[in-house]
Amino acid sequence: MTHYTSYEQGKLLLNGKYKYVSPIQEGSFGKVTLAVDVETNTKYAMKAMYKSNPGICNVARHEIKMLSKLGNGNANICQLVEWFETDDFVILMLEYCANGDLYDLIHSTAQVSAVDIWHIAREMQSGLEYAHSLGIYHRDIKPENVLFTEYGQVKLCDWGLSTTRRYSRDFKVGSEKYMAPECFGTRPDVSEYDCKYSDYWSFGVTLLTAIFGTSPFKPMGDANTVEADSNYKHFVNHQRTDVLFDIYPTMNQHCFEVVMATLKVGGVDDDLPSYKSKIESRSLSKLIATLQNNWKFGLTIDEEDELEELNHDDHAVFDMDDLDIEQQTLPSPPESDSLDVERRSRKQEEPNKHSPFPSLVESYPSSKSWCDFDEDDFEKIFDKLSVSKRNAKLRLNTIDEGMATKHGQIHIVENEIYTSV
Repeated sequence: MTHYTSYEQGKLLLNGKYKYVSPIQEGSFGKVTLAVDVETNTKYAMKAMYKSNPGICNVARHEIKMLSKLGNGNANICQLVEWFETDDFVILMLEYCANGDLYDLIHSTAQVSAVDIWHIAREMQSGLEYAHSLGIYHRDIKPENVLFTEYGQVKLCDWGLSTTRRYSRDFKVGSEKYMAPECFGTRPDVSEYDCKYSDYWSFGVTLLTAIFGTSPFKPMGDANTVEADSNYKHFVNHQRTDVLFDIYPTMNQHCFEVVMATLKVGGVDDDLPSYKSKIESRSLSKLIATLQNNWKFGLTIDEEDELEELNHDDHAVFDMDDLDIEQQTLPSPPESDSLDVERRSRKQEEPNKHSPFPSLVESYPSSKSWCDFDEDDFEKIFDKLSVSKRNAKLRLNTIDEGMATKHGQIHIVENEIYTSV
């Protein structure tokens, strides 16, 4: 009986350190189990990869190397705690993410809302851009590789296919449904691809899959490849980006603007400079900035209609759980005249946009975040709030203009709250 088999049957592994708890996943690469450190009672994911398969063994050793280089410098990367080998396995002890992965979330009964997408996207961005800053490119971004901790924090995992080469000649690496078109190597005048921009494409497709529950392009034909998908041909080869609205009939314009920031691609009629230029115009920072501006309006037609309906209620509605107020430190208020001019200008530029609730992020309080208000201030403000029966959200009733707090007076401009000293 091998050491690992004994571990699965209850015997402690690695000199009595780790105890088997339960299985998590099993596949052609090996097994993942939940293990606990008997001394600290800390839970870990034990990823055991077969040594009998040279390819899998090499991937395991490569992942150890990449995770060691990534270290613990970013909270959105699944950390390697330690690694060791048994007779049959190369074993990685990883952070345990109790809430599964994005694939599970997509296929669960839970609805992934626009604010969920915003949270997931910005934490994915944090982990991916940190890796890129160290010269490491993932090459397999997909829902299965986006994990959630017990508290909902995002962790990027599975770095076995990652590379330190910005420009790669290893084509068809990764998961085909999420792979950038240039990674297929079908264009004869392209001998390599930029791994940074291919990661951006995979990021965008992963986000689309999370929003709508299915990936935009499907493997088809005798070769079972996405290149045979007619939607893929329209979108990639012929630059018919509007085909996304055919694939996702409930997609709204806000969502389209978000994902297109990373789904730029050269077509079959583009010369090589134009082809490369379009790929290099993919921007993860633009996707995040556009999502930050647009998520509050909804990313689907149904969500947009619901939020617009709430916006037209007699009272503005907002959900405190949707606002990351603990991390927001807001700018000082401008002079009242400039404030009015700025708001009138914004209204003229965006006449058709509606905010579903008063924005605590975009209002103009003093240089204190909302979490810095004293209890007395909160009592004065939130005593004025009553619970709406609709969607169990908080409804803003009558916060009085000029109400005094320890940090200044309450002011309301177009249903947005700020304080001035």
